[in-house]
Amino acid sequence: MAKKIIPEKEVQKKAYLPHIFFRSCIFPATRAPMPRGAYARNGKIYFQQKNNFGEEILVSSREPLRANPEMGVFLGVLALLQKYGAEKLVGADTGTDSGRYMSSFPLSELYDICRAGRGAGRENVRHSVEILGEITLAARFSGGNEFYSNFWATKIEKRGRKGAVATIYPLRFFIPEEGEKKECLYADAAELNSINSDTARGIYWALIPRQHFAGTPEDFQKLIGAQTDIWQFERRGLIPALEELEKIKFTIAKNNDGKYIISRPKSTKTGRKK
Repeated sequence: MAKKIIPEKEVQKKAYLPHIFFRSCIFPATRAPMPRGAYARNGKIYFQQKNNFGEEILVSSREPLRANPEMGVFLGVLALLQKYGAEKLVGADTGTDSGRYMSSFPLSELYDICRAGRGAGRENVRHSVEILGEITLAARFSGGNEFYSNFWATKIEKRGRKGAVATIYPLRFFIPEEGEKKECLYADAAELNSINSDTARGIYWALIPRQHFAGTPEDFQKLIGAQTDIWQFERRGLIPALEELEKIKFTIAKNNDGKYIISRPKSTKTGRKK
């Protein structure tokens, strides 16, 4: 027995999330074996941080999370969960709330959003879905509320000519109802997946809760969790990333103090102003 959460009616690739997710660097833009500030224990990697809004998160995963591909796969899954809606699972006999939800979607749609070709590209997407499902997230909001949960559980099945179908049992925060979306921010999952560089993806994510950001290369490096030498980061990471973002209508400038100023298009954010 189940109750249906109303799905996203429009055909779009928006992925809605509470503010704390976009305010936190969950997917560092680094290829280092261990993100800065992370530590390993009992076969898992733990990554803890506190943002400028007084919110704290602790993420644990069995592999380092990356801006590419995990960030893109994460938003792709959310967009599809919110497009197809989710069943609120209740006990068949008692009718009591089980606290679990379920949603299914064609895996081919996730491949399309993530621009995954046949072969290794699709295998990488499926692997990321599994890795993301094993993440444990503890969060403390600025108002004092807390939660602790896995992102989701996953089951992938082949269904004849229709191909594989992903069944996801997601965290409640990932399936906001229509009235809750005004309290969320959103990112365009398809647009994010059109971005190639880790640095550009990290900046895109960080700009969701901001109209603009101005800073030195060191400031950008801290913002997105990059870990390379600062000269190398600016020349080979930051400048090419800003050029890539400019192609999708971000505004880029540099002032006399050596600070880069980047402003996002207004269409990449919605929700309550903070």
